[in-house]
Amino acid sequence: MPSPATTRPGTAAKAEHLLAATLLDPPRWGLAYWYGLIAEMWLAAEMPDKAATALDRADQAVKAHGQRYAEGLLLLLRARLLHARGEPVDVVRAAADEARARSGERGAHLFARRAERFLADLDQNPAGC
Repeated sequence: MPSPATTRPGTAAKAEHLLAATLLDPPRWGLAYWYGLIAEMWLAAEMPDKAATALDRADQAVKAHGQRYAEGLLLLLRARLLHARGEPVDVVRAAADEARARSGERGAHLFARRAERFLADLDQNPAGC
């Protein structure tokens, strides 16, 4: 994941603009995934409200187009959003555990490993993953 120093809000905004210009009309494959990546950029830029908006759009794409392959990633990003907003560690852990389990069930091993790393980081440093 890029650090806040390398992810600027302008970069995330540009990515959002490009997504809207190229993937929304007509809706294309990967819309949920790309919104998830934009949410991750907003998280890295320490802008959780923008990340939440991007995740809401990703969820809409999942519901509207059945793009469920990204679900584990989106759940992990929701867990990271909870953490960024200062939610209790047990709430964050439960959300990350759900992301890991869902990813594993769906064979999305990359997303499952990312959730495992997040959980390990959470165990080592609950206040500042």
